[in-house]
Amino acid sequence: MGHGPVESKRPAALQRIPSLSAKEPGSGRGTAHATFGSMSSCLRRSVLAATAWVLVGCLSPTLPLPPPGEPTVTDQGDGTYMLTGSVPPNSEVYALNTRTMFIDGQATGESGEYAFTLEAQPRDPIELWYSSGTRESQITSFEIPAP
Repeated sequence: MGHGPVESKRPAALQRIPSLSAKEPGSGRGTAHATFGSMSSCLRRSVLAATAWVLVGCLSPTLPLPPPGEPTVTDQGDGTYMLTGSVPPNSEVYALNTRTMFIDGQATGESGEYAFTLEAQPRDPIELWYSSGTRESQITSFEIPAP
């Protein structure tokens, strides 16, 4: 059974750095050490900590906010429906009628309560969500109730 080439266990970025630990011909002195294994202990820990920090920051996704509760839907009798409910304070809440692609919404105050109308018909599918700062919630889907 033959053995293939031995693969380096160094991170890919460090595999490209050649080992400069050999003496320069005729100089009698060694050159600077550029490999990870030959770094000082303190420097190695610093590089590892910085790399871990970057990887954790890049790999950990921003989780969405929890979805809003299903709103109370009231027929206004003129082709619009009043949506009322509450989300976290000082958010912006949105409702999208996915049949018509019409969207409406409202900024909430300290109470987080909202009440706004949306053009719709019975059984129209609606998506409701809110945003707070730069983060958005997951979507709550529901239908306009039939009379």
